[in-house]
Amino acid sequence: MAQAITNIQTAPPEMEFFHTQDAAKKSMDQFVDAMAANAEALQEFVKCISLLHARGILPIVNALLDQGEGVMKILVDQAQQPQYATGIKNSIALLEILGSLDVSTIHTMLQAMTQVAEDTKKEEVHPMTIFRLLGSLKDPDIAAGLSYMLEVVKALGKDLRTRS
Repeated sequence: MAQAITNIQTAPPEMEFFHTQDAAKKSMDQFVDAMAANAEALQEFVKCISLLHARGILPIVNALLDQGEGVMKILVDQAQQPQYATGIKNSIALLEILGSLDVSTIHTMLQAMTQVAEDTKKEEVHPMTIFRLLGSLKDPDIAAGLSYMLEVVKALGKDLRTRS
């Protein structure tokens, strides 16, 4: 029959310390290597954090994170109120519309509006008469712009009629 083991030898405590110390040194070496490899990114990160702190944004973010559940509850409660819910829906709809628009068309329209604003500062705007309006239709630029605007008005009217 087998005999019971009565003498158990454990590793000396100083050996466990060395194993722990070696693991800590290895981890620290890996950390230092990672910092050296990403020095530029870390400098940018520290600069960003410093700017957030200087502008007073970092304490606000910390407070929001500390009070996360309370802040979320307030936001959800506010979003459920009819006026805010409608505003959120309108914002989403506006973003969808902006996402579907042709960028070059928007650029052309904004550029034309800017040019008109600059031109009206430089020269006197003459009052519009019916004869001047009819005469301006001969201008190919006016005819093209008016044609585009009439298509927009047509689409708007079509949409309004289908809603009623």
